[in-house]
Amino acid sequence: MKYHYLLLGFLFLCPKHSFAQCPRQQALDNYRNKYLTANFTNAELNWTGNIRTCSPGTMSETVRQKHLQRINYYRELVGGLTTNITLDETKNRQSAATVLMFEAQNTPLPQLVEFSHCTGIGGSPCDAYTCTSADAIEAASKGNIAFSFPDWNQFQPIDLYMLEEGNINRDVAHRRWILYSKAQEMGIATSSHFNTMWVVDGFSNPSVYDNFIAYPPNGYMPQPLMPARWSFGIPDADFSVASVTMQDAEGFAIPVSIISRDQNFYGDNSIVWEPNGIDLTNADDVTYTVSILNVRSAAQRDYTYKTTIMPIVEKDTETVADFTVGMEDGEVFFTDSSTNADSWMWDFGNGSISTDRHTDFPFEPGTYTVCLTASGSCGSNTTCKNIQVTEEAMLLDIEGTISTIKNQPLPNVTIQINSTTQQTDQFGTFRGMFLSQETYTVQPFKNDDASLGVSIADAIPIQRHILGITPISSPYQMIAADVNGSGTITTFDIVFLRRMVLGVINEFPNGVPSWRFIPTDFSFPNPTNPFESGIPDQYTFVLTDPQTSLNFIAIKMGDVNGSALGANFLGRSHGLGLPNPINFK
Repeated sequence: MKYHYLLLGFLFLCPKHSFAQCPRQQALDNYRNKYLTANFTNAELNWTGNIRTCSPGTMSETVRQKHLQRINYYRELVGGLTTNITLDETKNRQSAATVLMFEAQNTPLPQLVEFSHCTGIGGSPCDAYTCTSADAIEAASKGNIAFSFPDWNQFQPIDLYMLEEGNINRDVAHRRWILYSKAQEMGIATSSHFNTMWVVDGFSNPSVYDNFIAYPPNGYMPQPLMPARWSFGIPDADFSVASVTMQDAEGFAIPVSIISRDQNFYGDNSIVWEPNGIDLTNADDVTYTVSILNVRSAAQRDYTYKTTIMPIVEKDTETVADFTVGMEDGEVFFTDSSTNADSWMWDFGNGSISTDRHTDFPFEPGTYTVCLTASGSCGSNTTCKNIQVTEEAMLLDIEGTISTIKNQPLPNVTIQINSTTQQTDQFGTFRGMFLSQETYTVQPFKNDDASLGVSIADAIPIQRHILGITPISSPYQMIAADVNGSGTITTFDIVFLRRMVLGVINEFPNGVPSWRFIPTDFSFPNPTNPFESGIPDQYTFVLTDPQTSLNFIAIKMGDVNGSALGANFLGRSHGLGLPNPINFK
């Protein structure tokens, strides 16, 4: 039995539950409170090194701690890495000797800046640099090195290491050392133009990480920090045959170019690629799905994660539950329209529940309070709506007639009304009762005995029309003449008529049916060319009142002279309510 469902009203219940801080809000707060507060200026740096006396001098200890804060920020951003990196005084001192050596070697500043990791024989080429020393050479051989001109006010040294721009940085070795899974102790020093960051040795065992080390990370990535090169690392993994695929939020592929599969001792083994088409200007969050496939010597063969590029703006992350209600075939359909939700719990008010996002449920008669609890990373919210179910089905008439323009009824026409079908009776009539408030499409079909009423005589008015001797004036005759469904009347239509008369074919070409049907109330915009604007063949409507005049004009295809039903098949003038006879010459 079908029931009538009535939405009685809204009852909002909004209990808030305590959840951990939203991941997005946490990422935004960390960027503002941990990243931005680690910026420094050259004036704040206060480097006191003396090139004339080769004295390393000092740098601001506040700036040194800001360097450390930014290192730990990046490690926390990636997630799973230790964020308690410490600085060793001896390594700091040796790093200070390194930046002095580079400042001295490049004063005055040459066109080609000279600095090196000093890994040649005897520490060359650094053994020949101005203000060289054993400490300077050792720190250079074991550290990241960065240069900035004219100062550090635009680019900070730790950021340069994470960006890894330039062809020589295709392996993103500097970034890998900062994000190394065994990193524990480092050294750092910054002069007016150079930075040295001691990263080799001072490691812990075993590695500490969460499944993999990706940058940009699995999760939220601040838009201003986005690099052109993406990397994915796992300790001791083999990426020699690995592949990388990326998709945007709509599932479209993002082209990628793999530029490194390095397994040298630069932190953890990693694969590096450059995606093409990343959106870095959107005012909203933009999410990309990354898949690393065919990884060897790792816990998994394939890895998939999502990176969401986050503009640095406040965004409403509160979960608000909401839903809409519809009905069909005795069931009520509930469609979720909540915001910021990733799980759902429906309570239908009768002891039944569902955890689907969208759901349906058959109710017995009664009044029910249906509640949806939507949950997200920042909390949950519940909203309820009352519905009433009654046994009174609201059924309304759908009725019509199929006939020729001469009001000759056409029986045995199949009428499809949504998923139901019926046949017209001897009077060409169809009728039925249907549930109100739903959308219905009424469409006739008849495709038997294609040769009915078709004779060689039908070719005569077509030929006279083509030659311009006596144009066919009725749009219904024109439709009957177009037996190949081309939307024009040509000699091809005559050819197919003759083939049907001779019995060569028993159906019209291109899927053209035996009969076509046009709503009676349709007026052709251009009666001299009925094909110009398209020809309707159905009624579509929402059933709010009885529909008892869904009438159709039936056209027998190929029967241009109207002989199919034993009398002339008459045409109808455009815009007139009464048929006008057509005289054939």
